Amino acid sequence: LEKLKDDDGVTCNCGTINGGTVPNTVPAECTFCANIRFVNQEQLDWVTEYVRKIAETVYVPGCTTSVSETGMRVAMELVDRNVALLERSNEIFRENGLSELKLGKGNGGSDAAYVTSYGIPCMDSLSAHGGGVHAITEYADIESLRDASKRTAAIAYCI
Repeated sequence: LEKLKDDDGVTCNCGTINGGTVPNTVPAECTFCANIRFVNQEQLDWVTEYVRKIAETVYVPGCTTSVSETGMRVAMELVDRNVALLERSNEIFRENGLSELKLGKGNGGSDAAYVTSYGIPCMDSLSAHGGGVHAITEYADIESLRDASKRTAAIAYCI
């Protein structure tokens, strides 16, 4: 599952792995939790089938695998209302001398997905620029906060 990553938005991270009781004994069981993200329903369907096939395959005789879903995030699909909001926001930015945002594609999920799933136009990634998302190397460019704050205020005031 760790190899389950692509440039179209599917990501997987096996973040926790547990098993065994002492270092010199073969564990009776092992569990792990994987965080899988996707950008549309088609990818979710594909990932669900992929995980099911892996779980059904016996790699070591006598071993079994079970899968349980502990949570689900809705996909942040690219929809026309979100593109229209970006275009309107960029008009506001131009009128106020602020740098425009480009339509981008992020892998994985977004909290904004919950908003847009209810039909409300929404944009993601309006905050500081940075990198290393959710890793020990994650960082934010403090200088970019000023511009992000100005853009957010301009949208709130003008829309």
